[in-house]
Amino acid sequence: MKRQFPSTSRFRSYILCICISFCTGTVNAVEKADEMSQYQHILENPVATVQDLVDLIMMTRGDFAKHPSREKRISEARHEGWLGDHAAADLLDRGTLAFAIMKNYPIDRGLLFRLTHWIRYALRDAQQAGILSAKNSESHKVSGEQLVGAINAAEEYKLEKEQWLINH
Repeated sequence: MKRQFPSTSRFRSYILCICISFCTGTVNAVEKADEMSQYQHILENPVATVQDLVDLIMMTRGDFAKHPSREKRISEARHEGWLGDHAAADLLDRGTLAFAIMKNYPIDRGLLFRLTHWIRYALRDAQQAGILSAKNSESHKVSGEQLVGAINAAEEYKLEKEQWLINH
């Protein structure tokens, strides 16, 4: 069953933001405010950066507060192997986004991605899962709203997969 690409309405984005902030129970009020302001900044960006990607994934995983500085979050993403050699200020493209999603979420991986770990196959598998639309190539830049929508879609995919595993 192919999933429909979800809308990236502001309402959905704010709901995701609220869920992220409440799921990180060990974060104090000041850190939550910083996380919320960073989320708002990402959402309003006309073009997202690699730093926005790292921050948003760390927020969804609950690791944003564990790594208090931007440099530490970038360093952790590189250490985990899902960022590559991108600089924090680089503009985010769909290929980098797809690769990060494939490395951080339980997306079904095609044979070619498993063999090569190439960005083009990460994008293809993310499109096949319904997380990213098939409209643009891997080099197209991503807005903050599109970034939030893609991470939201990946989170929904993960939850649906977990629910399916529980029921079967």
